[in-house]
Parts: sequence; C-alpha cells; structure tokens
Amino acid sequence: MSRRFVPVDRRILERNIKARYHAGDIGTEDALNLFDELIQVAGPSSVRAINCLLTVVGSDCPALGVSLFNRVARTKVPPHNVTYGILVDCCCRAGRLDLGHAAMGHVIKLGFTAEAIVNFSHLLKAICAEKKTSYAMDIVLRIMPEFNCVPNIFSYNILFKGLCNEKRSQEALELIQIMVEDGGCCRPDVVTYSTVIDGLLKEGEVDQAYRLFSEMLRQGVSPNIVTCNSIISGMCKLHAMDKAEEVLQQMLDRRILPDVTTYTSLIHGYYSLGQCEEVDRVFKEMPRNGVQPNIITYSIQMDYLCKNGRCTEARKIFDSMISLG
Repeated sequence: MSRRFVPVDRRILERNIKARYHAGDIGTEDALNLFDELIQVAGPSSVRAINCLLTVVGSDCPALGVSLFNRVARTKVPPHNVTYGILVDCCCRAGRLDLGHAAMGHVIKLGFTAEAIVNFSHLLKAICAEKKTSYAMDIVLRIMPEFNCVPNIFSYNILFKGLCNEKRSQEALELIQIMVEDGGCCRPDVVTYSTVIDGLLKEGEVDQAYRLFSEMLRQGVSPNIVTCNSIISGMCKLHAMDKAEEVLQQMLDRRILPDVTTYTSLIHGYYSLGQCEEVDRVFKEMPRNGVQPNIITYSIQMDYLCKNGRCTEARKIFDSMISLG
C-alpha cells in the first residue's frame, strides 16, 4: 500500500508550526498569518498543526477561534477530537454555551465520545459557571457513562467546585462519601477534599470541615501547604483557633513546614479575639521555624500593638522594617 504524498513545503510548514508551538514561540498575530498560509495547502496531515494554531488564537480570542474552526470545516482537513475540544472550549469561553452543546453533538455523532473527557470538562466548567451544577451532575453521573466516556477526578472536581460555589457543600460531602464507598479507580484527591473543606468553612461548618480534613488523612491523601493554609485561614476567620492549631500540628507531624501565610492567619485570628499572649507566642514561634514576617504580618502586628497602647514597640517594628528592606 503506497503512502499518501505530502508536498515537502507543506510538511516543512507543519513541522515548523508544531516546533514553534511547543517552544511557546507563536503569538496570536503570528498564528493568524501561519493559519492563512497553511489553510491554502492543508491536507489531512495538517490537523495537528492546525490544532496548535487554533489553541493559540482561541486562548487569546475565543470568538476568533470559533471563526477559524469554521474555515477548517470547509477544507479537506477532517477535525480530530482534539480540534473539537478546542472548539468547545472557545464556544464556552466566548459565552456561547449553546454552540458548545452543538459542538459536543458533533463529537457524539462522529463517535469521539469515549475519548472526549476534555471536551466534556470544558462544557462542565461553563455549565457550573452559570450556576447549573445540577445539570452538570447529570452529565457526569448519567450522560457521560451512557456514551462510554468514563468521568475522571477532574470531571468530579469541577462538580465539587460548582456545588461549593452554590453553597451546596453538604451535597458535595455526600458525593465524596459515595466516591469513597464505591471504591472505584476514581477516588477523591487533595483538590477534592480542599475544595469541599473550603466550601464547608465558608458556610460556617467548622466541625464538619475538620472531620473531613481528618477523613482525608485517614484515606491516605496527603495535604499540601496550600490545602493546610486554606483550612487554617478559614478556621481562624471563624475563630475556631483550637481546630486551626490542630491542623498546624498535623502539618508539623507530616513535615509540611508552615510559612508566613500560615502564621499570619493565626496571628489575625488571635488578634481578632483579643488574645494578646497567643499573638506574642506565635510571633516568637515564627523565627524558630525559620519564617520571617512579611508586610501583612508586620501591619497586623503594629495595628495590634498600637490598639493595646504599645506604640513605642510598634514604632521599633516600623523602623526595623525599613532597615530590613
């Protein structure tokens, strides 16, 4: 069987586009010029280079990305599943969810659904952004499996974020339990737990948030500094200082070193409660753990000292800030 002949000039152009794309060396204007040049000679093998150009243009101007796709559709280049993924993303970010649905219809019609997890993800994010998370849940839990597209943890995490943004963290908590009890390959990860814990804290559910944090540890999911700082910050804002200190201890036990954000949250929490001795204790603890205050920490400290009649100390801190640069 003979190989299909690809003109040398086109092959060189496609190779050049892909190399520059992966090197991050194509801007929007350049991508448009290259697209005009490639589309005149494009053949079936051009789809990968075209995808690169669509991605660049679509990232900067989604509506223009949709327009370029329409030009591709009129050529001899059969769009790939990745091409449709770019199209769905562009439609959704351009505020045209209706066109995003239409593009997914083509994906289904062409039989790309089994590998369309990214395409669905773009659609899910747009649906959740419109506060229609219940519809997004129907897509993940019913529609995607029907088309043999197995939802992954990224799909579920979009749902968790949507539920928590709609202040439906109790439903998110139930969904986590279902995933854990199911015991399948798609299990909650650190993003899942962090999202729902943050949602619970924003709804004032301190005890449930702490229980979920403990459950995360029992499930063998290791928190990172971002997760811990988010939890500590939320608990300090709700004046649950005992729970915040317990999370800090869990960090230290797991050798996750607290940073200036960790301590600033604790200082602000104790300061808002008027617990002066605890504020002083945290400030003394920071240098022992190799953490230096930043401008926010110093500002909180000076405000605290001035309001407690310790203006001379506050002035010394201000002067030390200047000397420390």
